[in-house]
Amino acid sequence: MTLLSWNIQYGKGVDGRIDLCRIRDGILETADADIVCLQEVSRFEPGTSKGADQLQAFQEFFPDYEAFYGPAYDRSEG
Repeated sequence: MTLLSWNIQYGKGVDGRIDLCRIRDGILETADADIVCLQEVSRFEPGTSKGADQLQAFQEFFPDYEAFYGPAYDRSEG
């Protein structure tokens, strides 16, 4: 069994661009992992991912994998 753990920093590369396809390609080129653990995946955050749902994007990139998400913090206004 192989495991890949990667802090994707919201998909932002050293060039400052957010490019999830580049992350996807890196995952595919790096390992044929049974389990992929991604940290700093953003959901609807305007400051980190322009409001995109990165979890949904990765689910579409890897339909044979099951996604589990746990937010790093709670932004509820209540």
